[in-house]
Amino acid sequence: MTKSILDGVSQIFGSHLLPEGVRRYGQAPHFQNGRTLKAILAGRPVNIPVGLFNDAMGRIETNFDKGRSVRESKSLWVLRQKTDLQPKQLSPEVTLERNMVKHLSADRWFNQLATAAGLVGSAQGRRRAVDLVEKVGDGEYRFIELKIASNTPLAAAVEVLEYGLLFAFARKHSKTLPLSKVALDMLSASSLQLRVLAPTSYYDKHDGGRKLGWLEKEFSKSFGQFAQEEGFKADFQFLRFHEDFSWDATKAAKDESFCANLKHAYGAVKPVYP
Repeated sequence: MTKSILDGVSQIFGSHLLPEGVRRYGQAPHFQNGRTLKAILAGRPVNIPVGLFNDAMGRIETNFDKGRSVRESKSLWVLRQKTDLQPKQLSPEVTLERNMVKHLSADRWFNQLATAAGLVGSAQGRRRAVDLVEKVGDGEYRFIELKIASNTPLAAAVEVLEYGLLFAFARKHSKTLPLSKVALDMLSASSLQLRVLAPTSYYDKHDGGRKLGWLEKEFSKSFGQFAQEEGFKADFQFLRFHEDFSWDATKAAKDESFCANLKHAYGAVKPVYP
């Protein structure tokens, strides 16, 4: 039974990221494991062909055909600003995400963009949402996977690339999916920037030698080619906050001025692999 529109997609990524000879650690998908990432970085750079994204899109199409429910969803691909916090949502990443939307430009910043709600008959689709969306220009958006401590840069990269694939899928099927006019406007974007954003210390922990730059270039080149074939422009990049940046969720809940500094913090964001 198909439980998610992304069933099997991570395995497709894994087949390209983990060539023969690279040791696998933890449970599948192995590339999400920190020790596996170190094994990848210790090996030789691998080529990431555009075929990875074509294969992944083919799997998404198959999952949709097998498990489609196409229930109406008022949130599917609709930009929104969700700033409320529940007691169970006080993780560093969630509090930073909500406060960035609250304190940065109101007409440019959005969060929790639903990418799969109602498409396949499972609740899993409702949890597939882009952390942050920045409208950087007319018809141009930036999808940001935000990290503080969880997972690895590679796992975060795959996640935001999956959102790029779902964007392409929704564009392709925009006439048959239950999409609102607001969603259709968003999906008509001509340019998509896919980004992982995290503190400098996050990259220091997982890639202290800064060896992941080759993978950034491979992902950006191949997804960009895939996107061009789908009718839009796209690229991928790892971004980092300034070295002095730190996030304290407890302090953020009590000190409004602490959160107000986020505008300066985002303005100082830089590429990890220039």
